[in-house]
Amino acid sequence: MKDDPIVEEIRSFRIAHAAKHGNDLNRILAAIKESEKKHLAKLINRERQTQPQSKN
Repeated sequence: MKDDPIVEEIRSFRIAHAAKHGNDLNRILAAIKESEKKHLAKLINRERQTQPQSKN
């Protein structure tokens, strides 16, 4: 498989982010939740919404 520069960039960010929080999953998740609180307008509500029924 050919190396993808975008995938490599995401992986390097993930590694740096994990290292910033001591590779501790609880600290990483806490940081993500804190970031979500600061950027609520950018989040998508993924609760299931009913779709209009097709009249075919």
